[in-house]
Amino acid sequence: MAKLPIPGNLEAEKAVLGSIISNQQAANMAMSSMSEDMFSGLDPRNPLVFRAMRMLVESKQPIDPMTLHGQLVTMQLAETVGSPEYLLELADASLNPANVEFYVSIVRDNAVLRDFLKEIDKIENEYVSGKVEDISAFLMGATELLAKIASRRSVGNFRSAYEVSKEVSLQLSQYRNYSNRRLTGVDTGFQRLNDLTHGWQNDSLNIIAARPSVGKTALAINMIYSAATRTKKPVAFFSGEQSAREMVQRLIAAEAIISYEDIQLGRLNEEDNRKVLSALKNIAQAQIYFDDTPNPQVSDIVAKAQKLKSSHPDLCAIFVDHLNIIQTSATQKIDSRPLQLAYITSTLKELARNLHLPVIALAQLNRDADKAAAENGAPTLANLKESSAIEQDADLVIMMYRPDYYDPKPTTKQPGAPSTFQEKAEAQVAEVKAHGKDAGDSSVVTLKIRKARNGRLGDTTLHFEKAYMRFSEFSNDAQQELEEM
Repeated sequence: MAKLPIPGNLEAEKAVLGSIISNQQAANMAMSSMSEDMFSGLDPRNPLVFRAMRMLVESKQPIDPMTLHGQLVTMQLAETVGSPEYLLELADASLNPANVEFYVSIVRDNAVLRDFLKEIDKIENEYVSGKVEDISAFLMGATELLAKIASRRSVGNFRSAYEVSKEVSLQLSQYRNYSNRRLTGVDTGFQRLNDLTHGWQNDSLNIIAARPSVGKTALAINMIYSAATRTKKPVAFFSGEQSAREMVQRLIAAEAIISYEDIQLGRLNEEDNRKVLSALKNIAQAQIYFDDTPNPQVSDIVAKAQKLKSSHPDLCAIFVDHLNIIQTSATQKIDSRPLQLAYITSTLKELARNLHLPVIALAQLNRDADKAAAENGAPTLANLKESSAIEQDADLVIMMYRPDYYDPKPTTKQPGAPSTFQEKAEAQVAEVKAHGKDAGDSSVVTLKIRKARNGRLGDTTLHFEKAYMRFSEFSNDAQQELEEM
């Protein structure tokens, strides 16, 4: 059998060393929790650089490229390491210092795995050499040794109430300074939804679920553009079903209020072309980063998101379209699709917490949602497709309900019957058309919040102009009537 490579992660090692050079707080954290032998040796320069850092700390000198180079010269290792070039490379490759603990855990866990595998080799050699006289004692000793090594893995540290209280105090102070007291997360783009959710919250996994072709991708595109333009920060979009070019065409349709089909077919007059150019200018200025790899693996999403976060520390949100096409690695050997989905959702939740931002993932509803809609127009958490883990891991679950998806014919109100909010919303759409405006094959879409750890359960209704891939809110009066029903 071919010998497996030594466990190690060079990018994580460089991230740790670079963070130590660039940030004192990161240096304190890393130096207090690591040792030289935790570096893999895949790049023999890394443990030497760490050794020099340790000696600078012991001599109470600052750590920067100049002092490090001087220390390596003193240790007669400067030529071996290739300083100062390599030290400058480490400093330039420094990731967000706030994430240093995450990368330290990667380096530590790889060190534990190396020791674990070495001990397994020793146990096997002892057995092969015929030195096992008492099987029970042999198994007990081997188990204790392996358990002792495994206990060193990164499982997180306890944090005092004092430390956490300081963080909460700082957070509350930030909230008091917000111009919009109801918005403590990333703007969703819709005021009523912001009121219910307080925005997309950091560290959270958020699910937007619907049946196919209801408009969840179009809604996500509207939300992504709002997040990028209102926060002036980067937003990532993993689109596994449609290309980045198609996504930008949808954005143009919504921004320029021009038919998406006309944009696709190039049926544009002079005025349309002017609007498209103006929309493209605005879209180009938004910091939206697309990855349109078909049927992506969840491990690739994590790796690409971490890389984007390292180059853009102010990354404010990650959108994923959609959960049900994401795959797990073949090496993980998870045969059951529900178990695969459970792994995927837990991984995305972990990604949100590690990068300290919201992850918003689209998901499919199962066919039973059609039956629920026919009965009362209310899909439930049980209608999430393929795995109950989606409901368990999510902090927020929003379900989209569009009546004309099930019945394209408008409802006829009986004389004297009370007006429903649905009818009032449809009347507003009719009023738009009556004033000579193209309502763009309009629909009324209700967003039903079925789970909310950080906000409130409730509904909000949007106007969906399908031709333009554009969502907008109804009047405040209409929304107020919905609350009072």
